[in-house]
Amino acid sequence: MLNSIDPNPTEAILFCYTKTMKQKLRRLFSSNSSSSSSPSRTFNSTSGFNSTSSSGFTMIELLITIAILSVIIILALMSWKNQINKARDAQRKTDLERIRIAFENYYNDNDCFPEETILQTCGGDSLNPYLNNIPCDPIYNLPYCYIHDPDDACGQNFKLLAPLQNTSDPIIEKLLCDGILYCGQEGSCEINTSPPANSTYEGFNYCVTSSNIPLCYSVGQNACNPLSGVCKSYADPVASGCPRTYDDDECDGQCADPDNWCAD
Repeated sequence: MLNSIDPNPTEAILFCYTKTMKQKLRRLFSSNSSSSSSPSRTFNSTSGFNSTSSSGFTMIELLITIAILSVIIILALMSWKNQINKARDAQRKTDLERIRIAFENYYNDNDCFPEETILQTCGGDSLNPYLNNIPCDPIYNLPYCYIHDPDDACGQNFKLLAPLQNTSDPIIEKLLCDGILYCGQEGSCEINTSPPANSTYEGFNYCVTSSNIPLCYSVGQNACNPLSGVCKSYADPVASGCPRTYDDDECDGQCADPDNWCAD
């Protein structure tokens, strides 16, 4: 019975179909090995002589087999791609943790966190001796997003962000970065990472912070007003349909671009 094989109906159907195809192959090879080189002929009183041939695959069976194999290959490729994305995300998490430790060590020696451009040169040594080389995103080869303390030039806190490709990673929801604004720093990250035109380097849904910031997620209350085209404070930027928010009260000078305007 199917339930004794596997409770999954899809796997049960595949099992039965595979078993049927194996039996057909056995009959086919058995018939071929026992038959002579020329097929035997039997007389039919109605239609004359008929050649008896071994049973083989019908066209429908071949099409079904090809379809099943295609589905299996597609599922295997999707699983492989998902594993690749998880491996890249693991590297992103490791990179941000290494940078975070380097920043904390830097602060212990300088009473400040590094300047906001410190991560701009991929592979550079600007964080030596705290970090030998500056890591960057493994796919885009662009710097990770570094949000420097907006209230102190010396820098008393920071946020580091990266876009995880596996959006079902539970850490994203745990960090409150699973909404339409991700971790709430899309506008600042676009400026800080300077992606090329038409780049898909966005969706910063993973973040680590300095030890004095309890939560990674925050939505700046400033956004671009569509009527005046200037930066304005919003009580609820999400409800107002703002695509980007900013901590800076000038919206980092991005309000000239209509793509940054709120809906109302």
